[in-house]
Amino acid sequence: MFSYFEKGITNLIPSKTIDLGQLVKLIKTNPKQSLVNEIRELRLKGDQTYKKKKTFLNYITPNCSVKKRSLKEQEDYTKNFIASSSYVYFDFDDVVNAKEYKEYFISKYGHLVSLVCLSSGAGGISVLFKITNIIDNNNFYDIWEIIKTTYLKEEQVDIKCKNIGRAMYLPYDTEPFVNYENEITVDIPLNKEKNTSKKQLNQSILNKKYNNTLIEPLSNIEFEEFMDKIVTKTPVVVNNPIVELFASEKMDVTFPREIRDTKKHSIYTIIIHKLVFLNPQLTASYLFSYLNFINNYFGKPPMEFKKLLDLFTFVYSSIKNDENYEFKNKKYKYVHFNSNSKLTGGEKRYLASKINGKRRSNTSIEKIITAKEELKSQGLKTTQKALAEKTGLSISTIKRHINSEPVDLEKLVIDVNELYTDEDPIVDGDDVFLSNRHNVSTDNIFHPECPKWVYNYYEKRDYLNDL
Repeated sequence: MFSYFEKGITNLIPSKTIDLGQLVKLIKTNPKQSLVNEIRELRLKGDQTYKKKKTFLNYITPNCSVKKRSLKEQEDYTKNFIASSSYVYFDFDDVVNAKEYKEYFISKYGHLVSLVCLSSGAGGISVLFKITNIIDNNNFYDIWEIIKTTYLKEEQVDIKCKNIGRAMYLPYDTEPFVNYENEITVDIPLNKEKNTSKKQLNQSILNKKYNNTLIEPLSNIEFEEFMDKIVTKTPVVVNNPIVELFASEKMDVTFPREIRDTKKHSIYTIIIHKLVFLNPQLTASYLFSYLNFINNYFGKPPMEFKKLLDLFTFVYSSIKNDENYEFKNKKYKYVHFNSNSKLTGGEKRYLASKINGKRRSNTSIEKIITAKEELKSQGLKTTQKALAEKTGLSISTIKRHINSEPVDLEKLVIDVNELYTDEDPIVDGDDVFLSNRHNVSTDNIFHPECPKWVYNYYEKRDYLNDL
């Protein structure tokens, strides 16, 4: 959810919160579109007064929802921050032709982004990425910077827009690109990993007053025993040799290599919640022994034992004594690889991107097919505009999939498993994974001693190109 502000940039108190669908409608029908058009005309004339007029536009905080748009100091952040929007905002300014750049950007990144629209002054574009990571003030900059230097490394990003409380003036664009299914996961290096605030867990549990007494006495569990039984990651069984496609809860107990004093309380709280969720069958002693191990080896310096015990007792007993408790920060993963496969991390990311892309496309295609049937049953024309209004998809998405049929995902997964069961090395590439580039004749005549992977190369290449 985004916070929505009226009466210009000087107003720091939001009038309401809105979701992506509501934002798209506001962009299409901007209540201040006449002011937006005036701003754009002034900018084209080179009249710098347009910058002043922009400050009177309505705006949102695209990265988060807030009580008040004042997040610069930690004290203000603690008081005013409500939650991450799950989106990260990027601005691209001073392009030669904003409309052309918008179409270029959609064609190149449309499989990754959630929203692309003209900026308020039409001197560039505004973009939103949906992120699966839990985001707060501590890791926002790292996530923003990683997206900029990986996914957007070829683009000129406005670096002024990299703070979590950044404002985005509400633009006017009758044809914004929107994809409600796209999302990315940002791999944060372990040495940059930051804690997640307990607010991000959406757990009111910590503010409730319960009797801080464990329902069972704690006992010390030896290292080998608790490490043998503790589950720190959602278990998934993959029977296929390479990959399977199914929805599964995704949960990992993660923490930085060095847990500093200012972070211990929130990091340990999150760990306790996750341990309880992943280990419903284990007693408190196992969970506390594991937490104590983390604290002793990764706490810099370790939290005092009594404080650690008090924290664990409070959080654990609060969870167990709340009949309505539910861990709300569950995420889902769809593409799962066999741990025994010899694919590298890059190969897995490439294949996962291909398969997830088809899965998300299927969602859009099915929406379009359903909308067509509904419109026809009502005696209405199945125009692109009508389909866009019916489905909530962008015009460009409608154009791309209006005559498409859903991909047989089951067959796709079978094909991938068949293609990559060989032990031949494969690496990330535009069309195929290969250990290196070889100058091989493109006809069907090979030397009798030509290695087996050369024959497979063309089959794999053709298949991946079709994806």
